[in-house]
Amino acid sequence: MNNINPHTLRHLIYCKSLYMHAQEHSNSDSVLDRAIATLNFDNAMEMFMYALLDGLGVRAPRENFSDLLKIFKSKVTETQTNFDRSLFHEVEIRNMHRARNNIQHHGIIPSIDDIERYKTLTQEVLSNLSMNILGMRFEEISLSDLIKDEIVRILYEEAEKAFASASYEDALVHVAAAFEQAKKKEQGRIYGSGLMWTLSGKQVNEVTNKLIEELEILKLRLDYKKYQKYRDIFLRSLEPFTLLSSNTPEGILNETRKLTVSAVSAWQGMDRRKLREETVFCLNFVIDCILRWEAVPRWGWRG
Repeated sequence: MNNINPHTLRHLIYCKSLYMHAQEHSNSDSVLDRAIATLNFDNAMEMFMYALLDGLGVRAPRENFSDLLKIFKSKVTETQTNFDRSLFHEVEIRNMHRARNNIQHHGIIPSIDDIERYKTLTQEVLSNLSMNILGMRFEEISLSDLIKDEIVRILYEEAEKAFASASYEDALVHVAAAFEQAKKKEQGRIYGSGLMWTLSGKQVNEVTNKLIEELEILKLRLDYKKYQKYRDIFLRSLEPFTLLSSNTPEGILNETRKLTVSAVSAWQGMDRRKLREETVFCLNFVIDCILRWEAVPRWGWRG
């Protein structure tokens, strides 16, 4: 990534993660979601400026937002002779930060229209700063760099690339492939009581199958409601015990494509804005699961 030092890159990745979570919450009209979206849009903006200053070797103030804006404008203009200050939208940034303070200190929640404006502002400013200062698109900052497993990382990175190019159907298939591979690895690390081995080869009724499925979701520490929504997006073609046999990115992706043919057909007829929202949800849900699973290392029966 354009020779960005690892510390700055990790900082930028955290910014991107905050921004993605803000986007997800901004799609809801609820009061709490609007509050969280505003807080995270503002935090992503502030963190991004700190990351850029760190990358430029500038010591920035740690508490005063106004001083941060002044130093940022001064140093960036000084080091980037072609930087267009009109792209910075300082007045709007200050207004959003004021809205953030009103939430945190006074419990005043922005309107739905305000949230849409903050979403557009944050996306535009982060994109402009990323391109003008880093020489890279904001969409190129990949959360996949946080993933340890190589195959899962490759699949998730391809999902991000597809999303950045608005190929939402392809992004969803890739993110599902990443999830299924990560889930398979995690199931191999938490085989638990051996219930599946005990029932292997035996006939069990539908109720028992459903109970085992519920237990598997609990074992995987999945957010139940989010997992239901994730499966609904894929028309429930992916099950808790979906087990892909391939061990290469290409093979895993091909198996996932076969399982999601009906879902892909449905997505192609969906409103593009709605499909984009569904893709953002899946990207966030899957990265959260992957990072949570990888946070506790353990060798399992699948190695």
